[in-house]
Amino acid sequence: MHKWRARHGLQATALLVAAAWAVLLAAGAPVGAATPQNAVTLRFPILARDSPPTPTATPTATATPIPTATATPMPPAACPGAVLALPRTGWLGWVYRQPCAGDGGCPASGVHHGIDIGSPAGSPVYAAYGGIVRLRSSVGVNIRHPELGISTYYTHMSNITVGVGSTVIRGQTVGYLQDMGPGQFNHVHFSVLREFGSDLELADTRDPSDYLNANVSIASGSQSHARQVQEWCRNPG
Repeated sequence: MHKWRARHGLQATALLVAAAWAVLLAAGAPVGAATPQNAVTLRFPILARDSPPTPTATPTATATPIPTATATPMPPAACPGAVLALPRTGWLGWVYRQPCAGDGGCPASGVHHGIDIGSPAGSPVYAAYGGIVRLRSSVGVNIRHPELGISTYYTHMSNITVGVGSTVIRGQTVGYLQDMGPGQFNHVHFSVLREFGSDLELADTRDPSDYLNANVSIASGSQSHARQVQEWCRNPG
C-alpha cells in the first residue's frame, strides 16, 4: 500500500510540475535569470502642467515723447530799447521821406512813406508788435496797436497768414516776401501810421526811427542801403 502511494504520489507530483512548466512556457515567462534585454521600461507621458512654462517676452517699453514747449515767436532782430521789433532783416533800401521822383511806385507826395528792407523772396515777415489785423489785401496787412496809438503796415508779400480781425503777437509771421521778378529788389515795405491811418497819406505816417530806435529816415540821417541792422540802430549795444 505504502509503495503504491509513494510511486503514484511521485508521478502525480511530476505531472503537476510538468503542468506548471507548460503553463509558464505558454505564458512566455522567461526561463532562468532575467537579462537586461528582457527588462521592460515603463514610460509615462509628461503632462502639460509638468512642462516648463514657455517664457513670455517682456514687451519693450516705448518712451512717450515729451512735448517740446513752443517758444513765443520772436522776430529776427530788434535794436536795443526799441518799442517795435524789425519785421525783417536784410538790406535797408528806401528810407522814410526819401525823395522818389521818377520812381513808378512813388506816392503823390513825392517821398517814400516807410522803409524798405530787402531779403530773398519767400523770407518770413514778422509782426513788429502785438495787435489786431485791421486791413488785409492780397499783398499787404495793416495791424492796429491800440496801446501805442499806432498801426503798422507791411506790403509786397505773398501767402499772407493772418486775416482781418485776428489777433497777432510780436514776432508772429504775417506773410512771406513776394518774388518781384528778375533783377528786382525783393523787399517788405514797412510803415508806421497813426492808429487808423493809411499808408497812402503822408500825413497819416510816422517816422519809424523813434519806434525802432534806428536811423531809418532822412531826418535821422540814415544811410540808405546799409547792409547790417547794427548800422541802422542808434544804440548798437
